[in-house]
This record gives sequence, structure tokens and C-alpha cells, in this order.
Amino acid sequence: MAKKRNLVEAAMRNNNLVFFFMSVILIFGFIALPQLKKNEFPDVTIRQGVVAVVYPGATAEEIEERVAKPVEQYLFTFGDVNKKKTYSYSKDGMLVVFVTLVNDAKDAKMTWSRIRQGLMLFQQTDLPQGVLATAVLDDFGNASSLLLAIESDQRSSRELREFADRLAERLRTISTMGNIKIVGEQKRRSPSTWTPCV
Repeated sequence: MAKKRNLVEAAMRNNNLVFFFMSVILIFGFIALPQLKKNEFPDVTIRQGVVAVVYPGATAEEIEERVAKPVEQYLFTFGDVNKKKTYSYSKDGMLVVFVTLVNDAKDAKMTWSRIRQGLMLFQQTDLPQGVLATAVLDDFGNASSLLLAIESDQRSSRELREFADRLAERLRTISTMGNIKIVGEQKRRSPSTWTPCV
């Protein structure tokens, strides 16, 4: 306490020295100001994403065994995927994998694009036939917070498409809604499932 009091007293006795240092700091601040990098929209690398797989009618256990394990093994073939921070959540009819890229990933956008393209082929070759859609959500400028699945045993694919379009139009009236994407179109007349991503 005594040391603090002595410093304050010394500053008050030598106020010219204090004003000099404050002036030097202000001058250097004004000189540095124009050279500071100012970017209104800075480039931000998003290292987190979500992979969603829709498998209607499957239990959480079936999802875990038949979908989660193969999808995780596929994702781990990418060197930019951080295996320690990537995890999945299985529930009836759906798998959600929270994917994190390594910090030194050179081109995150290219990695997400390769994962997205690869999953489309992987769905056709290695996942069960009942899997309707795979979606990769990596654009968190408009963060995806909801995944809805629409299915019916009585409605045709065209009717479900019309219903999904009407639902999307109603959701767009919500002021905080950012982006709505409809995925999982079935190219057949039998009952099908639609997955609008909100």
C-alpha cells in the first residue's frame, strides 16, 4: 500500500514527465491508426459442420450399427477431419454427426465440398437402401438449427413435394428464418419422405 502511495506522489510531483509519456503514446497511436488492418467482413474459417442422415423407420440401435459406424469410418478417411472432436448422435430415423476439422486444414471449403460430393456416392454404394437423404451443413453464416422430415404412407411423392413447398413458404414468413433447403426428393410414385433443412 505504501509503494502505491509513493508512486502516486511521485507522479503528482513529476506531472510534466507523465504528460510527456502520455503525449508520446497518443502520437504513436495516431501514427499507427491508418496502418491498422480494418476489414468490415473478415474472412473466417468455419471448422465445424454437421452431417445429417435420414433413415425413416430405423431404430436408434439400427442407425448406430448400420449408418453411424460406416459414416464415421468414411469421414475419418479425410485427413482434415479431427477424429477426437468429431462425434455422432443417433435417434430413431436419423443420424447427426458433428464434424470438426483440424486447425491447420488448408482449404476448409474444399474439404466440405469433397465430403458433400463423396457422401452422395457413399449413400448409393455403402448405406442401406432405406436411407433417404444425406446433408452436409457447413455454412454457419445462416446456422442450421432444425431438420424436419416429412413422410407419409398414403401420399405420393408429388403431394409430399407440394406440402414441403407450402411448409417452406410458411416458415419463410418468420423474420428470424435465414435459409431453407429441401433435400431428399424421391423419384417414384410410392409414399416417400421429404427432409426440409431449416
